[in-house]
This record gives sequence, C-alpha cells and structure tokens, in this order.
Amino acid sequence: GIVRLQELIKAHDNSPYPITVRQLSLSGDYRPLLKQIKNSAEAHIVLDCSSDKIYEVLKQAQQIGMMSDYHSYLITSLDLHTINLDEFRYGGTNITGFRLINEKVVSDVVRQWSYDDKGLQRSANLSTVKAETALMYDAVHLFAKALHDLDTSQQIDIHPISCDGQNTWQHGFSLINYMKIVE
Repeated sequence: GIVRLQELIKAHDNSPYPITVRQLSLSGDYRPLLKQIKNSAEAHIVLDCSSDKIYEVLKQAQQIGMMSDYHSYLITSLDLHTINLDEFRYGGTNITGFRLINEKVVSDVVRQWSYDDKGLQRSANLSTVKAETALMYDAVHLFAKALHDLDTSQQIDIHPISCDGQNTWQHGFSLINYMKIVE
C-alpha cells in the first residue's frame, strides 16, 4: 500500500499541509479509524485498499457522518468501476477514481465472443471486468497481433529452443519491434 503512495507523498513534500498515513484495521471494523480521521478535521482522503474493502469503508464512513459535501475521497483501486456506489450518490461527497477500461471496447469484445461461440452464453459488462483481466486481454491481443504482423512480413521458422539455454529466438527482436508499433 505505502509503496504505491510514495510518489504522492514525495510530491507533497514542499506543501504546508501535512499528509497523515493510516492503516485500515484487519478486523473489518473501520469506524474507530474513521472517527479519528473525522475528529482530526481531515476532509480529503486517499483510500488505497483492495476493491473488496472499498464499499465497506465508505459505508462505515457514511455511518459516522463522513460522507458529506465537506469530504472527498480519491480511490486508488483501478477496479472502482466494479463497485456499486449508488448508495453514496446523493450525499454530496466527491468520490474520485481512475479507470483503465473502456466500456465500448468491453461490449465489443463480449459481442465478438458471443458471435464466435454461439453455443456459449457469455455475459460480461464493465462492472464485472477487473483491470487485471482487461490488461491480460490487451497483452495477449498485442502479442497475437504483433506475431501475425511479423508472420505476414517474413517467413517465420520455428525451431525448438531450451528455456535454460543461451540461445534466443531469431525473430525475437523483430517481434518486440512489432509489439512496439501495434495500435
């Protein structure tokens, strides 16, 4: 957790406003910590925790009166889009997060899967696709596209290579270059 926030803390070094770092309880009862934060009059909170804890932290913050116009939360999880925040929509709190996933791309990919495999029922939407899954899909897609482009530009010879040996694949650098230019 703290490693991910190091750059934020460094960037804040010359600021007259202090940054206080606190750790969430492992017990799941976040109210004592949230009460400390409330009593300190801190209103701008960076919440860096796993996505499965975010809803509960915000719910407990709401229970003790920390979901008002006065409070703002920056959520560092890239999976914030998977959490239903409707319950906090009208409280006045500014909840900000980041998303790497494009909803239209997810819909197009799922539609393509359904088209390719008529016998399989697939359902996915933005709220079910985690950032790690989307990044893995992008990585495999990038590799496959680059390999295809390499294959169309030259003859690829496949020879067995030991993982433990010193030899490299003769097309390895070309493949890397194609991966760099794939759009």
